[in-house]
Amino acid sequence: KNVVNIGNDWDEILKDEFKSEYYLNLRQFLKREYFSRTIYPPMNDIFNALKATPYSAVRAVILGQDPYHGPGKREGFLLGALMLSFSGLLVKISGLVFRVGITGLVDQNDAAMSHFSAAYSVYTFLLSLATSGIPIAISAMVSKALALGKYKDVKQLIKYVTVIFVAFGAAVTALGMIFARPIAQFINNDDSYYCMLLIMPSVFFISVVSVYRGFFQGYNNMKPTSVSNFVDAMIKLVAG
Repeated sequence: KNVVNIGNDWDEILKDEFKSEYYLNLRQFLKREYFSRTIYPPMNDIFNALKATPYSAVRAVILGQDPYHGPGKREGFLLGALMLSFSGLLVKISGLVFRVGITGLVDQNDAAMSHFSAAYSVYTFLLSLATSGIPIAISAMVSKALALGKYKDVKQLIKYVTVIFVAFGAAVTALGMIFARPIAQFINNDDSYYCMLLIMPSVFFISVVSVYRGFFQGYNNMKPTSVSNFVDAMIKLVAG
């Protein structure tokens, strides 16, 4: 009788492995670890992937790290991708509603639309400069530290990158506000200066959010990114 009961055709395929010396030694080691400290995933969930997918239904195998860093926090790649896709769809819809709404409001005022478009173009350039690649870079560094078991390094990493990128975002925001008038004059749209002043602080706040998005993504937790994307879009839609 197998020491593990998966409940499908994997039992027959793996029966010799479950009786092998190396597996029995590994099983005893894991039992000691589970009884002496907190381990994720829970003991009864180790073979969940095999229980959910019989061997006869397997078409491809994707290997990767899926860290379980706390109770109730496990999250697979597919679920994370679906969450990001759904939040991205909501962001696109809210953006479309915003563009249609603002176009309707200023449709009779070509100058107002010109001021908004000019300021928004400068804003998107500075936002890209301040935040481009931040979540991906931080996520990669956090994931690497977790894979190597360097959990203390993660805390130091988030502290240092927060200071660096937040300071950089603040600097870009300050420069954008300081040079707003010269930029407005350069693009021959002096009145867009006021629009730029109002929109520039967003660069700083999004820089801060980008750091924490990358941190959570490194833990394979896409919920904060999805929620923050949606909240960001709703604030833009409501506050303009």
